[in-house]
Amino acid sequence: MIRSLPCILLPPLSPLRPPATHPPLHHIQMRRKVMESEKSIKEVFADLDVNGDGVVSLEEFRDGVKAMGINVTAIQARMLMKAFDTDENGTIDYDEFYERFVLSK
Repeated sequence: MIRSLPCILLPPLSPLRPPATHPPLHHIQMRRKVMESEKSIKEVFADLDVNGDGVVSLEEFRDGVKAMGINVTAIQARMLMKAFDTDENGTIDYDEFYERFVLSK
């Protein structure tokens, strides 16, 4: 005897939001800008670290991303920063920044 399984309806994927397995569009844009830059990753990090304290704050990050020509809202900047801030301390150090561009695909 064949039993019918219940049908589970899932909401359609929004065309504006890529599946979770894909990096956010702003991350892709930022990665492209950094990799196409004639500056080294260390120089790009130094440009973002405006006050020179060795870490990039949310404000520095948001302003730096906008300076790269990537328009982000405050919420998008926070989400993008979370992708870099792997130790979740609220700032991005050079190692986190480097890993995001060089070691991740």
